[in-house]
Amino acid sequence: MTLRQHSLAVASAVVAAVSIALAASPAATADPPGCVPLNGTQLDAHASETNSLGIFYDLDVTYWYQDGAVNYQKNVNGPFGTHSNGAVPAAPGNTATIPGNLGTPLLVTVCSK
Repeated sequence: MTLRQHSLAVASAVVAAVSIALAASPAATADPPGCVPLNGTQLDAHASETNSLGIFYDLDVTYWYQDGAVNYQKNVNGPFGTHSNGAVPAAPGNTATIPGNLGTPLLVTVCSK
Protein backbone atom coordinates (compact mmCIF):
# COMPACT_ATOMS: atom_id res chain seq x y z
CA MET A 1 0.00 0.00 0.00
CA THR A 2 1.40 3.36 -0.98
CA LEU A 3 1.40 6.38 1.30
CA ARG A 4 -1.39 7.94 -0.76
CA GLN A 5 -3.56 4.81 -0.53
CA HIS A 6 -2.93 4.64 3.20
CA SER A 7 -3.91 8.33 3.62
CA LEU A 8 -7.12 7.79 1.66
CA ALA A 9 -7.98 4.72 3.72
CA VAL A 10 -7.43 6.62 6.99
CA ALA A 11 -9.47 9.59 5.75
CA SER A 12 -12.32 7.27 4.72
CA ALA A 13 -12.26 5.59 8.13
CA VAL A 14 -12.39 8.95 9.91
CA VAL A 15 -15.31 10.13 7.77
CA ALA A 16 -17.17 6.88 8.46
CA ALA A 17 -16.53 7.15 12.21
CA VAL A 18 -17.73 10.75 12.35
CA SER A 19 -20.85 9.85 10.35
CA ILE A 20 -21.66 7.00 12.73
CA ALA A 21 -21.07 9.20 15.78
CA LEU A 22 -23.36 11.91 14.44
CA ALA A 23 -26.07 9.40 13.59
CA ALA A 24 -25.86 7.89 17.08
CA SER A 25 -25.89 11.18 18.98
CA PRO A 26 -29.18 12.07 20.64
CA ALA A 27 -31.41 14.57 18.90
CA ALA A 28 -31.76 18.01 20.44
CA THR A 29 -34.30 17.87 23.22
CA ALA A 30 -37.39 19.98 22.95
CA ASP A 31 -38.46 22.33 25.70
CA PRO A 32 -41.09 20.90 28.04
CA PRO A 33 -44.65 22.05 27.50
CA GLY A 34 -45.51 25.09 29.58
CA CYS A 35 -41.92 26.20 30.12
CA VAL A 36 -41.35 29.89 30.79
CA PRO A 37 -40.44 31.56 27.47
CA LEU A 38 -37.27 33.64 27.29
CA ASN A 39 -39.10 36.50 25.53
CA GLY A 40 -40.86 37.83 28.66
CA THR A 41 -44.30 36.40 27.89
CA GLN A 42 -46.35 36.30 31.09
CA LEU A 43 -47.85 33.01 32.26
CA ASP A 44 -50.48 32.49 34.96
CA ALA A 45 -51.14 29.83 37.57
CA HIS A 46 -54.19 29.57 39.82
CA ALA A 47 -54.96 27.49 42.88
CA SER A 48 -57.70 27.35 45.49
CA GLU A 49 -56.90 26.14 48.98
CA THR A 50 -58.56 25.82 52.34
CA ASN A 51 -56.31 26.22 55.36
CA SER A 52 -56.49 24.18 58.58
CA LEU A 53 -59.08 26.59 60.01
CA GLY A 54 -61.42 26.06 57.06
CA ILE A 55 -60.73 29.47 55.50
CA PHE A 56 -60.86 29.43 51.69
CA TYR A 57 -58.20 31.24 49.65
CA ASP A 58 -57.61 31.84 45.95
CA LEU A 59 -53.99 32.12 44.86
CA ASP A 60 -53.08 33.74 41.55
CA VAL A 61 -49.46 33.84 40.34
CA THR A 62 -48.27 35.67 37.23
CA TYR A 63 -44.68 34.88 36.22
CA TRP A 64 -42.28 35.63 33.37
CA TYR A 65 -38.56 35.37 32.50
CA GLN A 66 -36.44 38.52 32.41
CA ASP A 67 -32.79 39.39 33.10
CA GLY A 68 -31.75 35.89 34.19
CA ALA A 69 -34.59 35.31 36.62
CA VAL A 70 -38.19 34.15 36.83
CA ASN A 71 -40.09 37.20 38.06
CA TYR A 72 -43.43 36.73 39.77
CA GLN A 73 -46.39 38.54 41.26
CA LYS A 74 -48.61 36.65 43.72
CA ASN A 75 -52.06 37.62 44.87
CA VAL A 76 -53.70 35.69 47.70
CA ASN A 77 -57.40 36.52 47.80
CA GLY A 78 -59.23 35.71 51.02
CA PRO A 79 -59.94 37.22 54.43
CA PHE A 80 -56.22 37.84 55.03
CA GLY A 81 -55.10 38.30 51.43
CA THR A 82 -51.59 39.34 50.56
CA HIS A 83 -49.85 40.64 47.49
CA SER A 84 -46.18 40.05 46.86
CA ASN A 85 -43.66 39.95 44.07
CA GLY A 86 -40.09 38.84 43.62
CA ALA A 87 -37.57 37.14 41.38
CA VAL A 88 -35.89 33.74 41.47
CA PRO A 89 -32.57 33.45 39.58
CA ALA A 90 -32.69 30.72 36.91
CA ALA A 91 -30.69 29.97 33.79
CA PRO A 92 -32.40 28.79 30.59
CA GLY A 93 -33.23 25.08 30.82
CA ASN A 94 -33.29 25.08 34.63
CA THR A 95 -36.13 24.96 37.13
CA ALA A 96 -37.03 27.84 39.42
CA THR A 97 -39.01 27.54 42.65
CA ILE A 98 -41.49 30.33 43.31
CA PRO A 99 -42.09 30.25 47.08
CA GLY A 100 -45.58 29.31 48.25
CA ASN A 101 -47.65 31.30 50.73
CA LEU A 102 -50.21 28.73 51.79
CA GLY A 103 -48.94 25.46 50.46
CA THR A 104 -46.70 23.93 47.89
CA PRO A 105 -44.22 26.18 46.05
CA LEU A 106 -44.63 26.57 42.31
CA LEU A 107 -41.90 24.84 40.26
CA VAL A 108 -41.43 26.28 36.77
CA THR A 109 -38.91 25.35 34.08
CA VAL A 110 -37.34 28.07 31.99
CA CYS A 111 -37.27 27.26 28.24
CA SER A 112 -33.81 26.65 26.85
CA LYS A 113 -34.37 28.51 23.57
